[in-house]
Amino acid sequence: SSVSGATAYKVYYVRLSDGYTSAVTTSTSTAYTSPQLAAGGYRFYFAPVFGSGTLSYIADEVIIS
Repeated sequence: SSVSGATAYKVYYVRLSDGYTSAVTTSTSTAYTSPQLAAGGYRFYFAPVFGSGTLSYIADEVIIS
């Protein structure tokens, strides 16, 4: 869902098996479509962007089977 006052959102992920970290993507949409990911565990980080800067990232772990 959207965050009131946010102008964009930043997202990146970390693959849990080896620590690979993706590049940060910035989008004005609240929907995120990840690239085709291999099965395994990932931690996604999301942060809203405001005119005054970016808030702290919020993490969410996902298991892809």
